[in-house]
Amino acid sequence: MQTSETTSRSAWLAVGSVAAGTFLLVTTEFLPVALLTEIALAMGVSEGQAGLAVAVPGAVAACSAPLVLLGSRQLDRRLLLWVLTAAIVVSNVIVALSSNFIIFLAARFLLGIAVGGLWAIGIAAGRRLVAQVHGGKATAIISAGIGVGTVVGVPVGAYLGGIFGWRLAFAGAAVFGILVLIAQMALLPKLPTERPAPLTEFMALLRVARARIGLAGITILAGGHFLAYTFLEIFLTQVTRTDSGLLSSVLIVYAVGGLAGGFIAEWTARTGYVRAMLIFCVMQALVIALLAMTGSALSLVFLWALLWGVVFGGVPVVSQIWMYEAAPNGYESGAAMMVAFLQVGIALGPLAGGVILDTQGLTTTFLVAAAVSGLAIPVFGLAGRPIRTATQST
Repeated sequence: MQTSETTSRSAWLAVGSVAAGTFLLVTTEFLPVALLTEIALAMGVSEGQAGLAVAVPGAVAACSAPLVLLGSRQLDRRLLLWVLTAAIVVSNVIVALSSNFIIFLAARFLLGIAVGGLWAIGIAAGRRLVAQVHGGKATAIISAGIGVGTVVGVPVGAYLGGIFGWRLAFAGAAVFGILVLIAQMALLPKLPTERPAPLTEFMALLRVARARIGLAGITILAGGHFLAYTFLEIFLTQVTRTDSGLLSSVLIVYAVGGLAGGFIAEWTARTGYVRAMLIFCVMQALVIALLAMTGSALSLVFLWALLWGVVFGGVPVVSQIWMYEAAPNGYESGAAMMVAFLQVGIALGPLAGGVILDTQGLTTTFLVAAAVSGLAIPVFGLAGRPIRTATQST
């Protein structure tokens, strides 16, 4: 851990290795979104059932985020990061070799354990790798790994899957994971636990009104997002009728929007993170609804994909700021709780979406997703007058 106001090059490289790990985990979590049709055909299940590829790790991660912190109270965070990164590699290998859907889902279950733990541990560890004055920058870099993985994982999956097939896409993620693990083993210093997070700290967070609002709102917003996003590849193929080349192009536009969204979120949050979150809520509800109603017009689809990417590239950034401002003295626990509730939305969205898709069709699925996203607006609105962020006086 850096104790002076200067941070060494090796420390920034260590931060980069953690950011690469968060990119790996989020890319792996959302990789099936671009490959859902192929996975469904290969495994002999419906497209709605194939959505479990996203729902299962989300459900497991919702539990593992706080449980990993509680169960690893005295464990060196460096070792924990290694183990969780290795679990992602193993999950991808099993998926690539799976012969039936049960084995496939078992591998995704393992991924869920790693997702919840690594997402919660990684962000908090970043602040310990650099001087205190650079803690915010380290957090931003590692959060960028999450944001980039959220929006880049799907187009990368679409590109690799279109050329090599869905199994080799997961195999490629496993190879990348091995490289990330080697980098972490070479670069990360010892990170002994400074202050084990007791169960009472997690419970105390739920007594903070602003934290409760943030957790409830992010669950609803994530649920609405993934109710539609999980089936975006199917929507673009069947409604917009894109071929593999156009599909990748639309998803790349989404990714570009997501990359911009992280910077936009940081900028808007400076004037009030509550206001920023409300803006993203409104945008998400409108974009998904407009996509459902104009999905056959390719030019409009590109526009909606860009704006949708901006929204969900920014939401993870604002959500982390929200929890830090709500409970700055319990940031590791707060990050774990935010991950847990976010993953609840990631789990419930595809589950509900799969049922609606199989019974009511794609357009209805997306309209319901827009309506659910809209429900987050009054929830976040309960926070009242925006509170200034950490860069401002309170």
